[in-house]
Amino acid sequence: MSTANTTTLKPQRNRGVLRDGLFIKSAPSYYSPSQASQWLDCIGFPQKFDVASFPSTLENLAHLVRLHLVAFPFENTAMHYTPHHTMDVTHEGAFRRLVLEHKGSYCFGQNGVFLGMLRALGYRAYSGAARVNSTPESLQPSFTSLSHMVIFVQPIQDSNETYVVDVGFGSTGLARPILLSDANDNVVMGTWSTEKHRLTRSPHPSSSLEISEARSTDTNFLWNLEVLHCKEENIDTPWKLLFSFTEDEYYPVDYENASFVLTHKPEGIFWTNVLCIRYVPLSEAGSIDAETKAQIDLDLAQRPAESSKDFLFKYVMRGLEVKRSIGSSSVVIRTLTSEAERIRALREIFNLDIPDAAETHMEGRGAAFLS
Repeated sequence: MSTANTTTLKPQRNRGVLRDGLFIKSAPSYYSPSQASQWLDCIGFPQKFDVASFPSTLENLAHLVRLHLVAFPFENTAMHYTPHHTMDVTHEGAFRRLVLEHKGSYCFGQNGVFLGMLRALGYRAYSGAARVNSTPESLQPSFTSLSHMVIFVQPIQDSNETYVVDVGFGSTGLARPILLSDANDNVVMGTWSTEKHRLTRSPHPSSSLEISEARSTDTNFLWNLEVLHCKEENIDTPWKLLFSFTEDEYYPVDYENASFVLTHKPEGIFWTNVLCIRYVPLSEAGSIDAETKAQIDLDLAQRPAESSKDFLFKYVMRGLEVKRSIGSSSVVIRTLTSEAERIRALREIFNLDIPDAAETHMEGRGAAFLS
């Protein structure tokens, strides 16, 4: 496997901990125990716990990530199909949209809710900000402003071992916690056995600071989350850098301001697209075509160590198509030719209750169908 186009310089650091071995303090949640219980019921956590006695373990953290991904679609429909054209990522606004209205959000809403719920359940956690890479695997990274949110968690009692979680990146994002380490063996599975994630470190490509291996410090280097999609065994597939981040802490005002820019600046993927991604367990795939089933069987045969019970497939709306992606197979299941068809697909495939009358709010926007 080849690597992304990043420098080979690496700072000396401990594996799996924050700089200087810092511990994350316990912090109060902005959600009440009652709201946390509502969220646990909404995502379908299989056991009933008093919130105060919830087992805040690494195993449960992974379970919460998966359940949240399945429960709430990644989507930006409020940006296009409402008169205010904004995404409410405040704590109460995001809770209302996800838990009470059973809709979704993008990173600031999704991870904002998740961070608050982790704290309510007793996890030691804080949030950071990331720059998203907009270029293909083979090109030098080109980063956005700080337009993404990530979460750092220390799920082990009396330990500073630190994991990164993210329930709000979208189609190629993390599907489970990953240790904060750039060790070669620190690779986790994504939604399928053919999808892998890892962390690497490198300076920002536009940094004005002189970097040398002998003098490098942690603050000179960014963390990079990378993804790999293997279509066949023994093929030299490149890793793609998804986003880069530091260990600095960021706060609600930072995300609310960043979200305002994303929803009002007339450029970028959210401005020009209605995006929606729904994760579904493989066990709920239902009837699939013979070609897709054959590809699934091949994926499982090539990677017998992976458990199919952890697999998720995706419905993805972007542009004029809705695709169903199962492993390395992706099939267009609906082509959209009008605003009415898009709204119908959002209701029928993504379970989003958007009224037909909302079509009027799309008029003149960058994501509108051309008449």
